[in-house]
Amino acid sequence: MDNIENGNYFDWVDFITKTAVQTSHTVSMSGGNNGLVYSSSIGYLSDEGVVGTEAYERYTASASLSKKLNKFTIGLKAYLSYSERESGSRELFRSAYRLPVTVDPYEDNGDLILYPDEEDTRFINPYYEVNGSWKVNQRILNVISNFYVQYEANDWLKLKSTFSPNLATTRNGEHRGLLTKAARNDPSRTRAYYGVDWKNSYTWDNTADFNFDISNDHQLNATLISSVYYQQLEGNNIETRNVPDFSGFYNTGAGTDIREYSSYYIKETTASFAARLNYNFKQKYLLTFTGRYDGASKLATGNKWDFFPSAAFAWRASEEPFL
Repeated sequence: MDNIENGNYFDWVDFITKTAVQTSHTVSMSGGNNGLVYSSSIGYLSDEGVVGTEAYERYTASASLSKKLNKFTIGLKAYLSYSERESGSRELFRSAYRLPVTVDPYEDNGDLILYPDEEDTRFINPYYEVNGSWKVNQRILNVISNFYVQYEANDWLKLKSTFSPNLATTRNGEHRGLLTKAARNDPSRTRAYYGVDWKNSYTWDNTADFNFDISNDHQLNATLISSVYYQQLEGNNIETRNVPDFSGFYNTGAGTDIREYSSYYIKETTASFAARLNYNFKQKYLLTFTGRYDGASKLATGNKWDFFPSAAFAWRASEEPFL
């Protein structure tokens, strides 16, 4: 009541926010000579965040190289990204809007007030979450690559094989400390979460292109395709409670109340084989025949493979002399 009578109001949103800086830096190079083409780059991004302990950092690197050797062309591309994101409290922003502007975070002597609003003890002083009592942290590593070789045997035959392996791993960690809205100064309500997800996959594509000019009026081309995709996922999730603050989410074993302890594994493979035949007569009549034979490991036994044929006809009426 004294604050209302004296016109003293506190800006909780201003209390939890700050001025932040975002920076981005990139260095790149490229060149080529005698059939060789190359490029590479490295980058860094930093975002300090404007609420509490929010922050984001990302490091990137990429490279590409291709070389033509007579009838062969070989090449590779690779991209690497590593990032860390700290999201901070899941409740901080909402708490700042819910706390009355007529209550203070500090006593007259400068000491922190644990519960600024004595009539609503759901809200711990946001000061603690602003300074990291509640952390939500994620680290991600991505590696994307592509390797290919191409062979142009002659004017009517071209072969290409491309192999693209990828790797991704994500670590998620969260700690809700003692002095947070989640725990409310009750040790039994403190929590630690830890999870790791790992994904590796590859795609292997092969193509053969045939182009025949039988005569001025007759063109025939065909394409043969094979594609294989493999993906493996695995990971774990842990949640414990009654966790000492000094352990954070790195020592979930310090929590005496185990709520989740699980892991998973998933593997999936798909394969496709296709052929396409195109016939062109006088640039007016076009025929296309296509056949696909596809399979997927996730389908039921006895139904993993099937054949999908198709045909199409087109007439370019605008090429007719009577139109």
